[in-house]
Amino acid sequence: MYFAKVKKPRAILFDLGDTLINHAVTNPLPFFEEGAREAHDYLCARAIRVPSFKSYLRLARHMTYLSYGWARFRGREVNLMHVMRRLHRMMHLPTEESLLLEVADRFYHPMKVRSSAEEGLHGILEDLVRRGHPLAIVSNTMVPPAILDRQLEEMGLLRFFPVRVYSCEIGVRKPRSPMYREALRSLNMRPQDSIFVGDKIRVDIVGAKKLGMITVVKVRRRAIFASDRRADYVIRHLSELPSVLEQIGACFFDSVPLVEVGADHSGNSA
Repeated sequence: MYFAKVKKPRAILFDLGDTLINHAVTNPLPFFEEGAREAHDYLCARAIRVPSFKSYLRLARHMTYLSYGWARFRGREVNLMHVMRRLHRMMHLPTEESLLLEVADRFYHPMKVRSSAEEGLHGILEDLVRRGHPLAIVSNTMVPPAILDRQLEEMGLLRFFPVRVYSCEIGVRKPRSPMYREALRSLNMRPQDSIFVGDKIRVDIVGAKKLGMITVVKVRRRAIFASDRRADYVIRHLSELPSVLEQIGACFFDSVPLVEVGADHSGNSA
């Protein structure tokens, strides 16, 4: 069997929040009440008999915090849909999947409207796709995938990412390896031939490095700390990514088998 060296573009995996999508706020907790109000108003508008907003907010907050704390204690991830289902059952409210998805969307909405894509991001991603780089999103989130996909579609970003791995589906969070491995498996790429771009060292970068991926940390709103140097590269904006690729080597060489001329399907020469 003979092999040839083939040049292939590296896969690039991105974190979502504060990497691909910039959030105007870092702490979502102050907006929980705003989201609960939107959800409560939505249910009332559908003529569903709901307890007072004060009672709804109190139980929603209790259920969410309890689920989050228990999940983190077990090293797992919360799924907001499961929280909404338990909340509705306790309040004897409808639990149809489509309704729960809309309720969860109202809870997330205050964060969604305070999010934006980096200037020029579409052009950056279009160039990466044109150059053949397989792209994926790997995100820690309790927000249902359908809601995040809807947001990405509205922002014109969904088409760039055929592979999207959300922790609420996998059941664990980064830096646990299943998050990265699922994306690499879907892209049919090896860790050493892939790049991970994220904004948190302990959450994004550490897990990727353990697998052997090249790592890039995006530091947008703060000073660059010594710990950021644990990443292979440090950037302020995704617009710097093309120059990082030039330094890394945007492509790698892979060995592919050559079929001998005149060989039959069993590999024996004619």
